[in-house]
Amino acid sequence: MKNLETSGSVDRFETRDFCFAATLLALSEPLDRLEWEGRKAAFCFDISRERAGEVSRNYANGRLKVAPRALFSALDELRRLLRDHKHE
Repeated sequence: MKNLETSGSVDRFETRDFCFAATLLALSEPLDRLEWEGRKAAFCFDISRERAGEVSRNYANGRLKVAPRALFSALDELRRLLRDHKHE
């Protein structure tokens, strides 16, 4: 995850990790935009620094709990976004 810019209590973070992006989406974190860098997509989220750190640590340690249906729905949504907005 990479800090893009700080604005008040909300920071902008990006990740190129598809599964982590789907996890954030499944946890109802707002996806701000999708950016293409060559053939790679970057998922940009508006999320507080504290929340991003907490989710990232728990994700990396395998301790994050996500509802399976929410995760599957988020995976489908990101796949659709990638397909629909490829290289715009």
